[in-house]
Amino acid sequence: DWLQSNLTASDKDGSRNGHASSEGGARRRRKQQHSDGVTRILTDWLQSNLARPYPTHEEKKELQRLTGIEFQQVGYWFTNARRRILPEMLKVENAKRRAEGKPPIVRQTDQWARPLAEM
Repeated sequence: DWLQSNLTASDKDGSRNGHASSEGGARRRRKQQHSDGVTRILTDWLQSNLARPYPTHEEKKELQRLTGIEFQQVGYWFTNARRRILPEMLKVENAKRRAEGKPPIVRQTDQWARPLAEM
């Protein structure tokens, strides 16, 4: 599989960074970061969709095409981004909106949330 084909010799024998011990410890996956270009594309989409930070299936396919990462990775990136970076983005954007006398952006809690007018 991909992980095995991309391991170096020191990774395979567990001698690097304590990823595996001689006592049969579990191997940890290394954190893989996306390139700056990929991150910028996904972050730009998120910034443009603060009120609805849930890309549709079609939007995910387009983001996959633009970034070159797997479809599932696009979904994982947004799951993590909503938890890790979206709160700060909303804080900054809503501070700007308050200064301009505009109402704050209220984030939908999930992709199934509907405006009150539709309920």
